[in-house]
Amino acid sequence: MADLPLLFFPLRGTAPRKKKRGGGNLLFPKSRASQETRLSDQIAQLEQDFEQRRLALQADPENTSPETVLVLELATSVTNFGKAAAKVGLNILGEWDGDELAADALGFAVYSKKDKLKREQISTAHIYLTAATLAAGIEFRRLFEIWRRADSWPPGTTPWRDVFNCILRIRPWGPEDRLRDSGLAQDWKAAVDAGLQTVQFEADFWFRPQSAISREQVTEKFRRHLERLGGSLRHQAVIEEIGYHGVLGELPVTAISDLENLAQLEFIRFEEVFEVHRVTQAAEPRTVEGADILAPVAESGRANGVPVVAVIDGVPVQNHPDLAGYVNVIDADNLESQAPASERVHGSQIASLIVNGDLTQGSSKLRRPVVVRPVLIPETNYRGSLERFPPDRLAIDTFHRAVLDLVAREQRSSRERVHVINVSLGDPDRMFLRRMSAWAKLIDWLSFRHRVLFVVSAGNCLRKLTLAITESALSSSSPEQIQTLVLDSMYLDRRNRRLLAPAESINAVTVGAARGEGIGNLVAQQIESVTLNGLSATYSAVGGGYRNILKPDVLAPGGRQFFRKSLVGSTNGDVSLEAIDGQGPPGLLVAAASSPAQGPRRSHTRGTSAAAALTTRLGAQIFETLEVLRGAENLSGDHVAVVLKALISHTANWSENAEAELKTLLSRHGVMPTKLKDAISRFLGHGCIRPDRALGCTDGRVTAIGFADINDGEGHLYEFPWPTALRAVTEERRLIITVASLVPTTPNRYVYRGADVWAAKPGELASLGLGSGDRDQHSVQRGTLQHTCYSGNRASDFSDGTKVTLQVNCRADSMEPGEVRNIPYALAVTLEVPEASGIQIYQEVALTLRAQTRVAIR
Repeated sequence: MADLPLLFFPLRGTAPRKKKRGGGNLLFPKSRASQETRLSDQIAQLEQDFEQRRLALQADPENTSPETVLVLELATSVTNFGKAAAKVGLNILGEWDGDELAADALGFAVYSKKDKLKREQISTAHIYLTAATLAAGIEFRRLFEIWRRADSWPPGTTPWRDVFNCILRIRPWGPEDRLRDSGLAQDWKAAVDAGLQTVQFEADFWFRPQSAISREQVTEKFRRHLERLGGSLRHQAVIEEIGYHGVLGELPVTAISDLENLAQLEFIRFEEVFEVHRVTQAAEPRTVEGADILAPVAESGRANGVPVVAVIDGVPVQNHPDLAGYVNVIDADNLESQAPASERVHGSQIASLIVNGDLTQGSSKLRRPVVVRPVLIPETNYRGSLERFPPDRLAIDTFHRAVLDLVAREQRSSRERVHVINVSLGDPDRMFLRRMSAWAKLIDWLSFRHRVLFVVSAGNCLRKLTLAITESALSSSSPEQIQTLVLDSMYLDRRNRRLLAPAESINAVTVGAARGEGIGNLVAQQIESVTLNGLSATYSAVGGGYRNILKPDVLAPGGRQFFRKSLVGSTNGDVSLEAIDGQGPPGLLVAAASSPAQGPRRSHTRGTSAAAALTTRLGAQIFETLEVLRGAENLSGDHVAVVLKALISHTANWSENAEAELKTLLSRHGVMPTKLKDAISRFLGHGCIRPDRALGCTDGRVTAIGFADINDGEGHLYEFPWPTALRAVTEERRLIITVASLVPTTPNRYVYRGADVWAAKPGELASLGLGSGDRDQHSVQRGTLQHTCYSGNRASDFSDGTKVTLQVNCRADSMEPGEVRNIPYALAVTLEVPEASGIQIYQEVALTLRAQTRVAIR
């Protein structure tokens, strides 16, 4: 029973930041002559392209930009290339990683930073996009000649030597690039087949430092392109802080008769367009049929106080007995009038889980109300029954305004305001592959700007599972054997099961779904794909995130998912399973949308949306716990969000059985032992949350929380007292360390994360009988959430007053050092021993921490 209070962790002092280990690879052409030939041909073609563009600009300046965008595809990334490009007049508009390459087969050799040839000759391609004037062809030729002759490089241009060493291709950004992975042709075909007369799309423009007038000129040129096709521009938005300029367009279907050749459309060939894609959605089509049950008619109390948790979602059934008195709605866009009560599905489910939890558990309601800002309306169209963003505005603008409605009017330093925003939404058409979505960038900026924590669902994947087994063999297989086949299928299909935007956000807590419990028993012809608690559910999207950041961050119960054999048989003897959708069991029990004639109902749900809602509920419960703690008066509104982020994640843990199952799976598929932990985290994140551990301590488990703002170059020191009760004992002890931060970002740079905040490994661990840690140290420090557990059972002898010194460090990452100031972070540390050991550690640690004096940092 966690009946002892959490402790606050005084900051003891400062020190210069620690240095961070790590480094990249060096890549060289095995034959300089071959690389020279490759480059000579491409630069000659580039010069021809620029000459053609010069003539086109003279003939029709209206339709051609004086700048073009060049794509530099490199076999690896190059340090400081952005600055070197600027030296010769090239502006980097964007960059991202490409695919893994067999460097040896492409004529390159990969070395470590110590000039040692690496055993694995694998490299990750890197894409640079640069804005170039028509004189760039001449400049490329000049730089190439310096490289070819091995001349001395002018000051500030040395990175160009490394660029020419590893260039694969140089080419203009073209119409095919603007449509790649957009799914636009398939979406428009479905709309045409359904008899629609018009189709919509979004276009994102290159974002360059320029005046609002210049952007308006770009928009007007694009508008004229559409009007010549009989189309129109419905809406536009500019969000400078994330480098976004986009429009919502509409075309008559008569303008797109050739769906196989969209790249020839005039507006897609417009040079100022970065990409054209489907309209942003919020969720997959839903099935509202299925068994549900009556809900109690009587309301059960009323919440009090200012909301600290908000939901951006669909319109809820506000007067449902499970919600009435606990949900406030800010309907700034008047969406309630467009949402009949019987179709308010998703918003009601999410609000119900946050307020009540899974209704089968009989948990207490939250003490404070939850505020809902609707952004979705129900609609049935050619994609099915769904809830979507209003069709007359860009979704990113609708979302942006919703967040500002929740946070912009409040003083950031106030504790009595919204600190957590639940986003159980995900664009099924925007699976994370390489580039950050504008939606994720917006969340990152808003999170840092307003010191608010976003809890985001990882996204659902209801693709069929293809099992390498015959039907007859499947019918005699055990649940454990079926689970093994399912995991094999998921692993082989992992590229199509990636996170859905905006789940790649680095400041958010991204939540995947664990199998969970949930009521419901199998009936004839039904199959449960995963039976082991602690494993990610089959529908839960897998990571990692941008630049291999560990994502999802945590798992939470999402409800069990049953399958059945597909009605469409396999052609190669395999068995296909399809998910059983609907509102019946199994799953988590929630308030259901229902009409007044039906009366209040409850139904079952499952998915990462539900898992995110339960995680948000935990954030609200932690806040209720913190506000009455001794020392809570020092916790300002600036730090509440990051403290909640740390404590939510601090409870996460890999189950031993789930870890073992995934190790077996990954080893079977050839993952090297040194990469197993990183690969497991793509399925499990940091593990499943354990809510009771975030709300209190026990005699054998003590948790302390520290928080502050930190600047570039600083190290903040904390001292965790080591209890004498652990002297010379061989009971297992676990030290869990979590550091969370909310950081600024640089939206159009590859590094993206503006500041890096991390905790160095304490130097006292080995002398206290603790091991090296349960996580891959590189992967847990790539993002804004570091979580590691050190355990051991070796007896150790130590003197009274022994402490573990923890140092939280900060360095500039993509930003300049002088720009990295006042970065909020939180540190959570737990020491625990098995309850059965009877060893009591809480009181000794608590007495020492309370005696420490908090140090003021200036």
